Amino acid sequence: MNKKVVKDGHVHSPICPHGSKDSYEMYIEKALKIGLQEITFTEHFLEGYEEFTKTLLNEYGCEDGLLAIHFLKIKGEFYCLDESPQRFMQLADMLGGVRELYDKYFDTMLKSIKVNLGPHKPKRIAHPTLIRIFNKKVPYNYTNKTLLEKVMVELKQHNYEIDYNMTGLRKPYCGETYPSGLFLELADKYTIPKVYGSDAHCVDHLGMGYYE
Repeated sequence: MNKKVVKDGHVHSPICPHGSKDSYEMYIEKALKIGLQEITFTEHFLEGYEEFTKTLLNEYGCEDGLLAIHFLKIKGEFYCLDESPQRFMQLADMLGGVRELYDKYFDTMLKSIKVNLGPHKPKRIAHPTLIRIFNKKVPYNYTNKTLLEKVMVELKQHNYEIDYNMTGLRKPYCGETYPSGLFLELADKYTIPKVYGSDAHCVDHLGMGYYE
């Protein structure tokens, strides 16, 4: 990308439990300083809480938003897939292998696109290949094109965007953007729009990675 970034479409707030306590005002001041015209503060999607999410969105609405998948429902319990390499492998073992964990992740993504959350439902999928966060520790080349094609068809039919997320570049066991690999190839094939997101969890990360 050689044009100047004007929007950071994925930023975390002090409400985020794994973020910093940097205030909204600090983010806004930094955005103005680096020339951003728009930033989007985000939170997370949980399967099974669709009605609560729908009610919340209908009550307050939002101008912009993302659907983010950090938690997978396995055997009736929620587990954070990006907590640690050890937890990642634990989840893979619970499901029968790394391939099955990837399938579960993208199947959950597919459900999140299809679910009806009302007129204010977010129209952008956050860090779509977050499942690769530990890929240097647990190398895996995911090739389930059939499932990924289903995701692309739903994205296209619902006029969704994807988050072109930089945080993977900062992760020691990743070193790549989200999306990457086959997912990115298919997103380009289906001409799914991408929106830059730093995924900043502190003010210093706002706008980071855009020119890398």
